[in-house]
Amino acid sequence: MKHSELRTLQAQINPHLLYNSLDYINCVAINHRLPDISDMVQKLVSFYKLGLNKGQDYVSLQDELEHVKAYAAIQNLRYPDSIRLIIDVPEKLLDCPISKITLQPIVENAIVHGILESDEEQGTILISVVNQDEALQWKFFCR
Repeated sequence: MKHSELRTLQAQINPHLLYNSLDYINCVAINHRLPDISDMVQKLVSFYKLGLNKGQDYVSLQDELEHVKAYAAIQNLRYPDSIRLIIDVPEKLLDCPISKITLQPIVENAIVHGILESDEEQGTILISVVNQDEALQWKFFCR
């Protein structure tokens, strides 16, 4: 049921309109010499392109990690340099298929309920992946 709901939500988003709108905002930001807005728009484009993935349910681990990096970069624009993201994944695993938008909610929870609720409002998220008995074994750490 959740899979069906996700597909319905994805179908409602018109990527072409989204990208054209963000491209227009980026052009206006560049013309008005607003680099912060341009930077945010470029990161949003990357985030949505990776997340939508042309309607595919699975992506490479590399694409999923790029999606998480884009999300963390967006959050670092909102909360300047609050999040340090460390990814420790052997190169040979980067082509492994994974359900898309698997890691972003985990990273979001670490940021919202861990880092931003800490006294320092800064922290590190470590994502580590190893191949254990022909299966990916994940380790997440937030401090």
